[in-house]
Amino acid sequence: DTLSKNLEPYLNKNNLDDQVFSAMSADGGLKVTVATIRNLLNEFMIQHTMNPVPGDALGRATLCALMASNGMQEEQMFQLSMKGDGPLRECLTIVTGKGEARGYVGNPS
Repeated sequence: DTLSKNLEPYLNKNNLDDQVFSAMSADGGLKVTVATIRNLLNEFMIQHTMNPVPGDALGRATLCALMASNGMQEEQMFQLSMKGDGPLRECLTIVTGKGEARGYVGNPS
């Protein structure tokens, strides 16, 4: 488990499990969804050798995709893709109904 040992300094001891949580009002008129993805984002940044700005973009895109996919069936997938002509070039994130996430940016540096 060399990878686990290498990631150990970056784990947030207060939040070892990233989560997406939803609640609905009694009359069904309001739904609130909150999420924590700190460890997932740290993992993305380490695996892609990513600077903070591309990491922030990928983190926000992944958070949006996870919140949008909340409540989907486990076998369903949701993809969020953005392309541009700026220095980042593109940002893609794919999430599943199980809460699995992956993504990348066109220029991680």
